Amino acid sequence: MSTTPFAARTPAPPTRLWRWSLGALVCVASLAGAFAVAGPAVVHIDATPDALVVHHGIVLFRKDTVVPRDQVTEVVALTTTGAFTRTNGTARPGFCEGRFRHDELGAVMMAGNCSDDVVVVRRAGDRPLVLTPPDPAAFVAAWHAGAPLSIDVDTRPEASWSFVLIAAIAVAGPALLASLFFVVPLRIGYAVGDGQLVVSTALSRHVVPLAGASARIASPKITLRAFGTALPGYLTGWFRAEGRMVRIFATDRANGVWIEPAGAAPVWVTPEDPAAFLAALAHQGAVVG
Repeated sequence: MSTTPFAARTPAPPTRLWRWSLGALVCVASLAGAFAVAGPAVVHIDATPDALVVHHGIVLFRKDTVVPRDQVTEVVALTTTGAFTRTNGTARPGFCEGRFRHDELGAVMMAGNCSDDVVVVRRAGDRPLVLTPPDPAAFVAAWHAGAPLSIDVDTRPEASWSFVLIAAIAVAGPALLASLFFVVPLRIGYAVGDGQLVVSTALSRHVVPLAGASARIASPKITLRAFGTALPGYLTGWFRAEGRMVRIFATDRANGVWIEPAGAAPVWVTPEDPAAFLAALAHQGAVVG
């Protein structure tokens, strides 16, 4: 048997408040993405006769790590092999900061430009601190001599296609995601035939048997989203309505069709033409009324 397709009702245009709210959210997310990827990063190392002080982080979120000299057990320059794996922090071209793990060094705290030429500062009672001064050997010699140091680490990323791509995704990604809010509602569709209703959404397909089912026009009061998506003009998933758990695939909140399959949870949909939709359900064995 053939199936009859039915379009979902065209959703009402988003309200001005919704558009402005979405626009503000996109701007904030884009700025945050751009800042995280390309925001100015700082790694500045000060060494005094009393302590090692490292200022590190993206400018607005800079942190200070202070290691008293009497807690430093070893300072050594190394050329590392293998990769540092970030466990908590920031890892972007030219700037690595936070908690990392390395095959040879184990768990470390890192503040630098991701170079392989590093200084490892081992300290009592804490994980080693990995730094990347411009001249690791000179840094180690000055530290052991007790000479004061004040070093800025260059954290500017090298220009590369990968960096440009990451930056573009970080900036444009939120806008592309927001556009889905307007495209996705058009992806709900219904098809009736072969004794069943097939519901297609942007990401899934659902089959509702119609043998022994009942159907009627209804505008249920939706009180809770249990699992699914609830956006203006796009409701899919499990909701609580009329005191029951209901599967909803709708582009509106009123004047839809309530279907009670035999032995299964109710389904509520919003076809463009409810009368023709009910007639098609009745032809497939559903009781309408």
